[in-house]
Amino acid sequence: MDPFLLALDVGGCSVRCSLVDARQEASETVARGWAAVPEPEEGFFAFRTDTDRCWRLVVEVVREVVGRCGVPADGIAGLAVAGMRFSLVLVDRDGRVLYATPNHDARAAEEALQLADEMGSQLCRRAGRWPLPIFLAPPSALAQTSRAAIARERGERAEPQRLDRLEADRPDRHRPVAGGGEPVV
Repeated sequence: MDPFLLALDVGGCSVRCSLVDARQEASETVARGWAAVPEPEEGFFAFRTDTDRCWRLVVEVVREVVGRCGVPADGIAGLAVAGMRFSLVLVDRDGRVLYATPNHDARAAEEALQLADEMGSQLCRRAGRWPLPIFLAPPSALAQTSRAAIARERGERAEPQRLDRLEADRPDRHRPVAGGGEPVV
């Protein structure tokens, strides 16, 4: 059997999976539409990402495209994954989602203005971008407030995090996200 390549795209409007026959250039694609969940109580431009639904759709499209093509799991030679740029999903130590926003959530506008005022030039030099609501620093600042509220609700203590040090870059900090343990193929 020829090797197959699997491509997965988790976008803002759909989850798509393509299976490509690497030698014959034939392909099959399956897509499912989805959208961010509005949170009107949080404001006009407030949205959240339903990570459980996202994972279910990923599993569905992968299983369907692999099933249509009749390819066994060991027939897939490679995987490419693309996701929503500027989206943010924070998980706790157990992999539970604490905070998940899509790329068009603008709740962090106030934090962006504050960061721009306090350290915009420094952030621009270090990160190559001015702090806009969709880039990492402002939503991270907003998430700190949300993390504290979530921790209080759970009767836990929220540990403070520094915005200039990304814990996710440390190899010992990588953890599977919620729902990520289910085999797809």
